[in-house]
Amino acid sequence: MKKIIVINGPATSGKNTFIKAVRAMLKEADILVYSFSSIFPIKDELFKTGQWDGKTKGETERNLMIDLKAKMIKDGDKPLKYLVSQINSKSEGIFFVHIREKDEIEKFIETCKINLDITPFTLHYDRLAKDNLNTTAEIYTREYNNYDFDIIAGEGLNSVKAAAIDVIRKVGINELSTTTSDDEINNAIFHKEFDDELSAGYA
Repeated sequence: MKKIIVINGPATSGKNTFIKAVRAMLKEADILVYSFSSIFPIKDELFKTGQWDGKTKGETERNLMIDLKAKMIKDGDKPLKYLVSQINSKSEGIFFVHIREKDEIEKFIETCKINLDITPFTLHYDRLAKDNLNTTAEIYTREYNNYDFDIIAGEGLNSVKAAAIDVIRKVGINELSTTTSDDEINNAIFHKEFDDELSAGYA
């Protein structure tokens, strides 16, 4: 079984914590949960060429990433090919794929339909209090606020478990453990071996 979920949401909205909760709730069912980002090959290139320290994410670094991503997209759709290759390298599991740009989401979905015979779900996740949005989060929200996501989740700062249950069921998986406690979710590790950016140590 392979399920692909394009996950999107403002910076600091809790996407990684949400994925950690999904992992915790599917642990008993032995369903592996992966997290891959379209920005990973860009960060990796900037880090390896000494243009980025792997941590700092100020305006200069973000502009470098935006410019290089545009170049990599133009030069053979490298971010898209990276994501497809990562999914192809695993025999089964749930794959959360982080893509911000509307056009890139649409391109990825079509590629998965044609090359993998899988139709991805799209998920907008946002656990930020609406009156506490920071400037960065507002800017990134504008990048995809016209996209028609399949699933909207995460509203309310204490809804991680409820959101995880809702999303898991909506993508057609029933083997989740609804008895997983909030403490088990909060204390679960991030499973870096299943996250490209966390495994590399990038911020």
